[in-house]
Parts: sequence; C-alpha cells; structure tokens
Amino acid sequence: MANYALNLTFQDTTNNRIIARTGGLVTVPGDVHQYFVTINVGTTEESIVIPADIVGGNGPELCFLQNEDTTNYIQIGKTAGDYFGRLQPNAESASVAMLPLDAGLTTLYVKANTAAADLTVWVGEA
Repeated sequence: MANYALNLTFQDTTNNRIIARTGGLVTVPGDVHQYFVTINVGTTEESIVIPADIVGGNGPELCFLQNEDTTNYIQIGKTAGDYFGRLQPNAESASVAMLPLDAGLTTLYVKANTAAADLTVWVGEA
C-alpha cells in the first residue's frame, strides 16, 4: 500500500475503513475506489465526470467538496443548469460540503459566481 500525505481524514464507521484525501484515483482496502482532484471552476457551468471505476463498480456513495477560494462562492448541481447548493468562500474556516450521492450519478455540475475559484473534490465508491 502506498503512503500519502493526508490533509483531511474521514472515517466510515459502518465499514470500519478510513476515507482520506489523497490524490488521483486509487484503490483502498476492500477494492473501494476513490477520486480526488482540485479543479479551477470558471463562471460558466463545468461538469465533473465521476470516473468509470467508481460508476462501473458499486457507484458513488459520498462526495466531499471544498471551496478553496477566499472571495467567490461555487454553485453545485446534480443536473445541468439546476443548482441545489452553494459553497461559500473559504475566508476564515473551511467551506466544506459532504453529500450522499445516488449510485447512478455520473456527473456533478459546478459554477463560480463572479471569478474562477479552486474546488477540491473527493468522491468515494459505495
């Protein structure tokens, strides 16, 4: 098993496994796939495609999103043009959302409000 520098760590107590912020698409104990990326989100809608290893496996289960920008919020949606949430700027504390995902979900949609903003995304397989 590879060693990673961890910035955030989350524990899934139901399955007694550690879900951690690492980097890229990796396999963790139990063949559970996870996807981690930081992207620069523009002011026009962008899609985050969930990797085939996750979608083709058990499907996505959880998603953690963090707005790394200090000024602009980022809108989040499960369908194009339909946003259900907003990640506020990360001014003094982390602006983080944890979302349960439907197993059939293949894409998330995001858009920054007035200027591009960095968004950290982690998706874990069910």
